[in-house]
Amino acid sequence: MGKMELIKAIIVGDEIEGINALNFMLKQYCPNVEVISQYTSSVEALKNIKKESPDLLFLDIKMPNINGLELLELLGSDAYNAIFTTAYDEYVLEALRINALDYL
Repeated sequence: MGKMELIKAIIVGDEIEGINALNFMLKQYCPNVEVISQYTSSVEALKNIKKESPDLLFLDIKMPNINGLELLELLGSDAYNAIFTTAYDEYVLEALRINALDYL
């Protein structure tokens, strides 16, 4: 069997505990996902994501300044595969409306 192709991912969230938990789960259960960057500031993420050319974005929805939904729209929602991570289920319809790949 051939080697699985790595998926380059970036995690953006304002809570480091959430980022660390997602990192841990990805290492445990998704060995083909390589986290190439993580940001606790959506403003910093917006400045750098295009340069890093990730295959997948994990975006928290509730963040100060630019929330995850706004961040994806600013980046171009059709240009990136995104999975939204949030504890707030009221955002699910909006996330899916802007072509989210999935919702955790």
